[in-house]
Amino acid sequence: SSSSSSSSSSSSSSSSSAASGAHALVPPVNIGAAHSNPDRHGIEYKIEPFYHQHPKTIKITVKNLSFAVGISEPFYCTLSVHDLRSKSRLSEYFHFTHNLSAPLPTCLFSLPSKTGLEHLALILRVSRVFRPDFDKELAFYQKPKTIKKPQAEKIEQEARACLDQPDLILQPFLWTSVSFSLLDVVSTDIDIDDIRVFKSPYSDESIYEQIAKDSESGKKKQTFPGTFSISAGRVLEDLDAGGLKVVQHFSANSYPYLSCINILYVNIGALVVKSLSANVKVVISLRDDDSSASDQGIEAIFNPFTGSLVNSLSFYSPKDRKGQFYDEIKIMLPSVLTAKHHILFSFYNISQKQALIGRSFLPLLSAEGGICSTKKSLSIAADLDPGYTVQPDASFRWVDSRKAQFSFETHLISSVFPDHPKLIEFTNSLPLVSQKQAILTLSNPALLNNILEIPAQICMLHFPVLLNLLFKIICQVDETYGKEAFQAIVHVIESTLLVSNEKSSRNSLLISYVRHLFDNPVGTVRFPYEAVCKFWLQLLNDESPKSPSPRTFWFFFNIILKSMALRLSTEGSSADHATRLKCFPVDFTKRLQALFEKLFHVNEGKIADMDVLTIAPLFIKDLLSIMDRGVVFEMIYKYINWLNPQNNDLFLVTVKFTFIKIVTGHKDYVAFNLPNEIQISSSIAQTSNRFWTQHFFPGILLREVKTCLLQKRRFREQSISTLRNLLHQHDVDPRYRDRAKQERVTGLYFPYVITAIDFEEVMLRDLNKEEKMNWLMCFFYILKNCSRKLLHDWWVKETPERKQSFFHLLTLGIETFTNEELYNSMCFIVLDILLDFVTIFEREIATVGNPVISEIF
Repeated sequence: SSSSSSSSSSSSSSSSSAASGAHALVPPVNIGAAHSNPDRHGIEYKIEPFYHQHPKTIKITVKNLSFAVGISEPFYCTLSVHDLRSKSRLSEYFHFTHNLSAPLPTCLFSLPSKTGLEHLALILRVSRVFRPDFDKELAFYQKPKTIKKPQAEKIEQEARACLDQPDLILQPFLWTSVSFSLLDVVSTDIDIDDIRVFKSPYSDESIYEQIAKDSESGKKKQTFPGTFSISAGRVLEDLDAGGLKVVQHFSANSYPYLSCINILYVNIGALVVKSLSANVKVVISLRDDDSSASDQGIEAIFNPFTGSLVNSLSFYSPKDRKGQFYDEIKIMLPSVLTAKHHILFSFYNISQKQALIGRSFLPLLSAEGGICSTKKSLSIAADLDPGYTVQPDASFRWVDSRKAQFSFETHLISSVFPDHPKLIEFTNSLPLVSQKQAILTLSNPALLNNILEIPAQICMLHFPVLLNLLFKIICQVDETYGKEAFQAIVHVIESTLLVSNEKSSRNSLLISYVRHLFDNPVGTVRFPYEAVCKFWLQLLNDESPKSPSPRTFWFFFNIILKSMALRLSTEGSSADHATRLKCFPVDFTKRLQALFEKLFHVNEGKIADMDVLTIAPLFIKDLLSIMDRGVVFEMIYKYINWLNPQNNDLFLVTVKFTFIKIVTGHKDYVAFNLPNEIQISSSIAQTSNRFWTQHFFPGILLREVKTCLLQKRRFREQSISTLRNLLHQHDVDPRYRDRAKQERVTGLYFPYVITAIDFEEVMLRDLNKEEKMNWLMCFFYILKNCSRKLLHDWWVKETPERKQSFFHLLTLGIETFTNEELYNSMCFIVLDILLDFVTIFEREIATVGNPVISEIF
């Protein structure tokens, strides 16, 4: 048996040269695939270019096709996937031959994820070389004991002799089917003996009807004495197809075009000509000119059994079929089409020495300038004169007064030519430019609304190219059409989320697009970050229902961030403050602030999805590395102040501390907070207040921690765990292992020591042991690692009463950690601090009646 067809994924040239003709949606080059799952909040996304969650794939190897009669004549076979419920074919035909000394064929079938395997069937069709004695020979196959060896040898010799004839007519012979529910296993060998004689009409519909009758009656008709043997198994991981044939599937794809594929399938149906009773041949070819219908066509048609490209293919209908055909033609389309490109059908009566019956042709480009999958019937002309593609109908000599008809169906699978009239109309309104040029004008900008009418499936298939085009447009068009272009982008994004059907709104396809395909267009009047911010804010102000939904916020914020980063990379160092101000002037930063507030400063309960709410801190965290930090600090300050300042709503408190945790996870967090030497003011209260101006993030965090101390336990736990985790993060950071650096970093949190003393009674009264341990752990960590000079300055300026409270907390720490793992560590810290205090304040302690001395001992 010989495996057919082309390589594992037939594709055409991705040339996008500008030429007079249809516009091509040229996809990005083929990109590798690898992936690691993102975490819940999307903080670490390691999406490699376009990870493909492959559909279920079944590997089929044909082992044998044998019959009891023992005749080894050549057979021409096809395998294909069918949905018995919808009565439709879901794949192209996989062609192979049997008994022609070829290797065993192996192929891979992809199955639709949304269809139950019990409704999917693998159908085998078997054809043999046509001979007039078909019925007599069929009787030998059905009753193998009636045939003698010389008769069997004669049948085989005559069949093989026909292989050398120029017109090889194939006769549908047998068929069988097997459910994919039996094939969806790790590995199995199956012998199928339910083989049927293929009777007219030789269509898929007749097979569906017979299978349905067998299912309803519970009985099967008499089967053919033979066996079809295959090996099958589920492909459990990405497989390098190598020499295997990957059978093209026709079911709805949940993955966009990333490599160039440009295939047109033509399924020929029937030739209806009055009083025709003859063996008919149809010759099909692809032409790029109409100078002569008798010339050879382009080598663009796949030979079904060898996979090579030929300039024409012939198919036959014996006279008993009355002009019926059941064949599929696979054509590789050029990447640039002109009005001259067409498929030519030539019909011959081979019973009368190849007499021409007539010709017909199908222009590849529709009136709208594109190609669409369609069912079609064409009239037959007696012949075609030069220039026939542009001649009026009245100039043709029609067969049977135009009553002669030829029917067929086309099915387009193309990353180059969109298969939808609205998308065709939109792309044809764009100027012919290369992908790297800017789109300066639209012939009809109103056609942007066409995008909103394109089905989600089509949008998803072409989304990388559509987004590239639309981002160029919103960076160029005026105010009138800017919002329409942005709404079109929103529609494409929503369509991709809908069709890909991933559980997380942070869709891996869209992440891959942002990271690996998106780029700032050149030669435009504005950058994408400006355009997105501007038109998004306009839609929000207009309260438009076509504004981005919350589940798409992350995508647009990532587009803004990457566009800004790309702008900085072209201007100079992102660390240069002057460069940031030049690239992102005040009018843009104000608009960005307004957009952020409009999206996230919303009424309680309007956004209750934590995954959506974490978009805010993720965006702010990245923005700190790109934009003027003073503006970003202002955005943070306003957002934190808006988020339940009383800290009495558990959900909003969770949102607030999640925000703080994510933003403080920035790699340069410590540097942002200017960890210089902390100075204690003459007023202890002024020391805490001064943190707002000099050490922004610790000031915010310590204020929120202080506020939460007066709330219920679950509120307090949120606040102290945030502080404790941040201190631990600093402790294990190798950049701050040096003692001097450690003292400065820890000093940023010194006001917590003052807060702990202020709330000594609250700790004693309201906190259970576990809570006390957490609060005191932070307290002791800061005391141990802060600068001793800072600690001494504070002691000097504190009142005796508050010093007493300080020692009360030291005592509380010893008592709380008794019998705990950290008890010895706490004791050493307390002893060290006490000795230090006694050394510094020896004379003061020696004063008669000093209350501190009793606390120390």
